[in-house]
Parts: sequence; C-alpha cells; structure tokens
Amino acid sequence: MTIAHKPRAVLTLGLAAFLGACGSTRDLSRARVYPANAGRDTSLDVQVIREDGRLRGTNTSARSFGPSTVWLNMRYGREIAGWGVGEEIKLNLEDFYDEFGEPFPAGGFFARELSDDVVLVQVEEGGKLAGLTIVNGQGRRR
Repeated sequence: MTIAHKPRAVLTLGLAAFLGACGSTRDLSRARVYPANAGRDTSLDVQVIREDGRLRGTNTSARSFGPSTVWLNMRYGREIAGWGVGEEIKLNLEDFYDEFGEPFPAGGFFARELSDDVVLVQVEEGGKLAGLTIVNGQGRRR
C-alpha cells in the first residue's frame, strides 16, 4: 500500500467503526417477547395519553396491578412494579423493547427513523392482557 492510499484506508475504517457504533441500539438484556397466547381480559376504562416521548396514564379503574408488563402495539414491552387505583404513571417510550432488543421507535430530533404510532396499549398480569384506551397515539413526524 502506498502512502497515498493510507489516509483513505484510515478514513474508511474510521467511518465504518463510527457508523457501526451509531447503528447499535439492541439491548438483549431488556428484550421482551409478546405473550401471544395469553388470555384476554376485559378492556379497562383507563386512558393513556401520548405526550412527546412518553405515555402518561392514571388508573381510573377499580383494579390495581402488581408487578406487570405494559405492552405497546403487541410488540414492545416494559415492566412496571405496579399500578394502584388512582395512581398516575409516566413511561418513556424509549424504555419499551421488543423480542430482538430493539427499542420502540419514539422519534425525536436526532432519531434515525420516524416515530411509530401507539395503536394498542395492554397491561399483562397473571397471564392475562387487559386493554387500555389510547388518547393521541400519534407521534410527531419529522
């Protein structure tokens, strides 16, 4: 390799390393597999509101939840310690992961892709899924 080719090779390797680091969003320790065979519970009259990069909801039902998993779009899950009657929760969309360790595409200024809409929110507890009502499930588009 001549001297003229060395800077090009170094630049190419540096660019490949940088792009590889930017594309690494998988976190398999947080991966969640949607329980497709779980029983269906009743839909609860609980509204969940999407506000920028998070979900906010108050448990207005007469049912409290112990340790549970909140599911988005039958794909992305996030564990919660519990959700009592009258209690408000705020959950960052970036904390929801699918079975491959990919985070929910929440969008944002530096996002590589458009935000996904939130079209279904469920709470899984005791092998059953309870549906919630979504308000403003659309994310901001770039």
